[in-house]
Amino acid sequence: MQYMVSGGAQFRIYQRICATFRKATRHLFPGVDHGFRPFFLREPVKKLPHVGYDESMEDQSTEASVASVASVVCGKLGIIADSHGRPQTIADGINFLRGQGCTRIYHLGDICDSFLPETADACVQLLQHDDISAVKGNNDHAVVVNHLGWENGLVSQETLAYLQALPPMLAPGNGVFAHSLPFVQELGLSSMIRELKAEWARRFFSEYPREILFRGHSHEPEITGLTDTGIATEPMSPGQTIDLATRPSCIVTCGALTHGLCTIWDMDQKQLSCISFR
Repeated sequence: MQYMVSGGAQFRIYQRICATFRKATRHLFPGVDHGFRPFFLREPVKKLPHVGYDESMEDQSTEASVASVASVVCGKLGIIADSHGRPQTIADGINFLRGQGCTRIYHLGDICDSFLPETADACVQLLQHDDISAVKGNNDHAVVVNHLGWENGLVSQETLAYLQALPPMLAPGNGVFAHSLPFVQELGLSSMIRELKAEWARRFFSEYPREILFRGHSHEPEITGLTDTGIATEPMSPGQTIDLATRPSCIVTCGALTHGLCTIWDMDQKQLSCISFR
C-alpha cells in the first residue's frame, strides 16, 4: 500500500531532520560549513544545477556574470560576510557599520544557511531594506536549489528569486568582492568554495595588479600579499588597522559575522580595519 505525504508534511519532516543533524554534528566540527541538504525529500520540479560542495563543481558553469558598480565609490565601505541565516547578527553588523560612517555596505555571501532555511526571508529582507549589495555564497545557492519550486514552503519565492539573481562577484572601484575566488568564468560554481591556495593568490596578483580582493568563506580574518619571497599570509586581529598605501594589491579574508566580525575599508585614507562589533 502506498501512502501520500503532503508537501507541508514533507517540509516539517525536512525541518526536523535538519535540526536533528545539526544538533548531532555541529559540536563535532565547530565552524565548519556542512552544507547538509537532504535531496530525498525533493521533487524534481525543474532541472537545476547540481550542488555538491566538492571538486565536482569545477565542471559546472554559472549563468550569473560579474557585476560592476558604475557609480563612483569612495569614503568608508563596510564589509560583512558569512551570517549563516542569523538575522539579528546581520542587523547588529549593519547598525554598527552605519554608526561608523560607512556609506556603502557589502555582504560577501552565505547570507543564509542550508541548515536554517526558515530564516532566509528575514535575512534577505534586512539586506533589501538597508540597500546592502551582496554576492552569492554556496549556502545561498543551496537554499535556492533545495527550495525553488515548492509552494507554501519554508522560503518565499521572492527570497529565492533574490538569492538566485545574486552575482558571484562584484567590482566596486578597485575592489573585487567574491565569496571565495573571483575566477567565475573558469571555475563556475566552485569559485564559491575553493580554498585560497598559493596558485590562486599568484593568479589574482597577476591578473589584478592594482585591485584588492575581499572574500569570505573561511570565517577567519587574514590578509595575503605578494612579497619578494613569495605569497605571505598574516592573520588579522579585531581592532587592527592596516595601511594599504604600500599594498597596491592584496587579498583580504573578512571575518565571519557569526564571530562578531566585520571589515571597514576606508578608501580615502587607504586603510583597512578588522573590527568586532560585540
